[in-house]
Amino acid sequence: MEVSLADLVEAQDRTTHAVRSLALYLFITIATSFLGVALILIAVPVAVFIGAAIILAGFVWSIVAGIDELSKSKP
Repeated sequence: MEVSLADLVEAQDRTTHAVRSLALYLFITIATSFLGVALILIAVPVAVFIGAAIILAGFVWSIVAGIDELSKSKP
């Protein structure tokens, strides 16, 4: 089996995008959850609503970013 340097670079790029998708998902989820929970702990009704909205938006953003980056790892 003969593997060219271009094939190896392409495989490494796919792996990099797959790992990056997981890292993006985790980072965005943790960062927005931390911010949202901090606002919720203030216990002011408006802050609770904003905190919950930030957490929800963060989950959606992290899923979209993760899927977008993961799609780059497909051949």
